Amino acid sequence: LPKVKKLCAKHNGTFLYAPNFSVGMNLFFEINNYISKLMCATQYQPMIEEKHHKKKQDIPSGTAIKIENDMRTYYSEFNKKNKIPIKSKRIGALKGEHIIKYVSPIDEIQISHKSHSRQGFAEGAIRAAEFVKNKKGMFSMNDVINNL
Repeated sequence: LPKVKKLCAKHNGTFLYAPNFSVGMNLFFEINNYISKLMCATQYQPMIEEKHHKKKQDIPSGTAIKIENDMRTYYSEFNKKNKIPIKSKRIGALKGEHIIKYVSPIDEIQISHKSHSRQGFAEGAIRAAEFVKNKKGMFSMNDVINNL
């Protein structure tokens, strides 16, 4: 990504990067970032579960890695050596499901996002393309979401 950023600047280009183009998933990222800020000072331990179709090859998914990296921003006990646990499952024809659990000895809080079709990814890609039209520089889906 740093190399692409340099190339983009050098050639006065436009680039939008996202591990997931689904608008719903990107809203989920924002919601979880807010929750992570609240939860990091508590006894709740975070964990991530992701499920995808059985032909998906990356384990964990780029989306799960982004969630984990975002959460580590708030959870200082998880540094580059200690990662937040990610449980990956590859089942049938699932489009994608991500579950974040905050677990304590007393109770558990969960949030989740489940894709029912690939339409959400396509619509997000279209929104991203419309967002970067006539713009120069590096952008992310976070920029798109914050300008809905």
